[in-house]
Amino acid sequence: MLNCKEICRKIASDEYAEATGWERLVVRFHLWRCKNCRCYEEQLRAMGASMAQLLHEDPPAATTLERIEREILENNAAGSDRSSADSGSGR
Repeated sequence: MLNCKEICRKIASDEYAEATGWERLVVRFHLWRCKNCRCYEEQLRAMGASMAQLLHEDPPAATTLERIEREILENNAAGSDRSSADSGSGR
């Protein structure tokens, strides 16, 4: 019987996709019994789906990136103005 470390290695690699019917059955049985490995498999599936979705989306428009950059710079400037005012107040 495979332990959790071996199961996680198999499901995170191509080994599971290339496994024989018996090997796949052993992995599925372990996942049925082991909540931690089952959660790990679900997390891998969710990450894979998210990555696939990101790869199929169009990149953000230049105007969006410029707006985000401007907001970050404004927030940083406002934060440094506040810290200057705080240090000048004798705290």
